[in-house]
Amino acid sequence: MQRDDDTNPVYQQDKVEALILDIVIERRRIGTDALVAEVVIDTGDEREMETARQAISGLREHGLLEPEQEDGTLEPTATAIKAAALKI
Repeated sequence: MQRDDDTNPVYQQDKVEALILDIVIERRRIGTDALVAEVVIDTGDEREMETARQAISGLREHGLLEPEQEDGTLEPTATAIKAAALKI
């Protein structure tokens, strides 16, 4: 699969959101930079980096991530934790 293919999961915001949410719920608290480093395969790929940033923003807009803390960390909301518990 080519890197610029629109079907590549690294460019699909919904798939990246799901991955990010799983990581944040599992860890309960993670630095934004560490999270992006974990989900982005090629940090030189601006499109992939933007997809990760948009995914974080989307999760916040939907009430699944708390606002970023002053120290740059992210935490899941109680709603996100409850939804994950129901999924199990």
